[in-house]
Amino acid sequence: MDKVKELTPELRVFGFIKDLTLTPLHFTEETKKPNDDLTDLIMYIITTEETRCSLNKKDEIDTGAGKWRSVLDIWRHVTYHRPKSTIFAVMRTMYELDESSDGALLCGQFCTTVHRRTFKARKFIPWNDLHDKEVLDEFELLWDDWKEIGRHYKYTGFMKRLKLVREESAK
Repeated sequence: MDKVKELTPELRVFGFIKDLTLTPLHFTEETKKPNDDLTDLIMYIITTEETRCSLNKKDEIDTGAGKWRSVLDIWRHVTYHRPKSTIFAVMRTMYELDESSDGALLCGQFCTTVHRRTFKARKFIPWNDLHDKEVLDEFELLWDDWKEIGRHYKYTGFMKRLKLVREESAK
């Protein structure tokens, strides 16, 4: 049996992000929003990205304005405001944004250039939808796998492991 298929969704995510840069991102001229609801914070991020660049901790451009953003990009922005937020909470919230009773607030696709599921606020592309839900993403997960991800995962040492990974990636 394929080892990837044996892994839990959470371990697939950890396996993908372990060697990536995980330091927080911020926008130009941004103030912290630590008290925002996660849904509002994610909507702020995918709305603001349309007109502002994502900057890393050295204030260098990580991603230009108007670009589609992956969940990793969005989570890195979230951690600028809420350092203890998990990528799983961001993934579940984004799933909920797509399933919102107000109508889908996201549009997205699997980008074959960066090999990641990418997103934008639907208000910028109202005719678009969230495509490629049946395509395996960068974590080898389907879109529906995001619905419950991390909800029952034991977070013992999660922040400690994440801190070590971030310290390594910052070097």
